[in-house]
Amino acid sequence: MSTAAGRSISSGRRSRARPAGPTRLQREQKQATRERLLKAAEKVFSTTSYAATSVEEIIAGAGVGRTSFYRHFDSKWSIASALCEQVMPDVWAHWEELSRLGDPGEDAIADWLRHRVALYGRHRALFAVMKEAVAIEANGFDAIEQMHVGVIEVLSKGLPAFALALRQSPAGREARVMASLLLMQLDEFNYRLAVHGWDVDFDVAVRMMAKQIRRFIEHTDPDRR
Repeated sequence: MSTAAGRSISSGRRSRARPAGPTRLQREQKQATRERLLKAAEKVFSTTSYAATSVEEIIAGAGVGRTSFYRHFDSKWSIASALCEQVMPDVWAHWEELSRLGDPGEDAIADWLRHRVALYGRHRALFAVMKEAVAIEANGFDAIEQMHVGVIEVLSKGLPAFALALRQSPAGREARVMASLLLMQLDEFNYRLAVHGWDVDFDVAVRMMAKQIRRFIEHTDPDRR
């Protein structure tokens, strides 16, 4: 066998022995480190506050190095956003539920609101962190605005009033502003009831918010004009 052929076979063996990319163990270790960082961040955020928390405290809580943190997240905002992403499937499922109601009355909307407040209550600490984060971070407003655009798109599938808000017309632009204002009000409504502990009659508050949503549906539904 020639020397060149021998080198070729040897090279092929080395290639098979060393598969490209990270191994399964390396992927599992990387995921485990990410989970440790997320759990540490959640604990530090909840015991102090978002503003008072530093990246160094998260790193210390996770028991990893600074390089490991920045291998997964580029900032405190980044890891807070990742924590929020853990509950987003449930959040989006609730919006989908409202969209499927089609032309809901106040009672149906009120039931939906109760479920939504309960969702916020189950993740009270996390929503408190995100409320503070979006108020502090420079890109917090943009994140909320993008979220609202996504919500309008989801609701447009079943509610004509929100479909109108997507149209590039004078009526559409007006509906889009009204929809955004409604969503801002709804964000604050859920936060105050489920997180802040608003001292108000729960059923009355839910009924009033349901009226607001129903009023938007009736006022901006193009089929009712």
